Amino acid sequence: MITPILRLLQSTLTEHLSAQFARNSFDAFNVVVDKLVSRDGKSTLDPALNQVVITLLDIQEERTVQRSRTSHPGAPYHLNLTLLLSVHEKEEQRDQQDYLKGMEYLDAVLGFFQQYPTFTPLTHPNLPGSVEYLQFELANENLRENSYIWTMTGAKHAPSALYKVRSVSVGTKQMATRIPQFN
Repeated sequence: MITPILRLLQSTLTEHLSAQFARNSFDAFNVVVDKLVSRDGKSTLDPALNQVVITLLDIQEERTVQRSRTSHPGAPYHLNLTLLLSVHEKEEQRDQQDYLKGMEYLDAVLGFFQQYPTFTPLTHPNLPGSVEYLQFELANENLRENSYIWTMTGAKHAPSALYKVRSVSVGTKQMATRIPQFN
């Protein structure tokens, strides 16, 4: 269920940014879902492109009483995802305004999640059927935590926003089967 949600977020954010920045395809930022650094320590970013990169940093189980798997072991998992959305301006033929263009895109990303803090099947018909809703919450991290995040990814710091995505369902409701007792 995580992959369809990341694809939905990528396509929805691409639509939003394309509509907002339709003025010039040269300035366009591609929205990609990817890690920032490969296993061999090299950047995964294309230096010829402006990119907004969505990176999955963490997955945690939602541990509220209402959704506890201990009382219903066959219930689906409800997960919270931590996503890093970072803006990377092209490195090739870079001019002084590219950094500010990147800031415009980061502003637009923040504006998008302010406008659409919750995805539901009504607001986003492509939401996977087993997901009731997705709630996007801007996470506040201090400078030290921000440094840890960039160290963990292995990438050089870039302007970014960290979001917690709540209520990602994984699995289906299963009927508890009774095992017959043999005497």
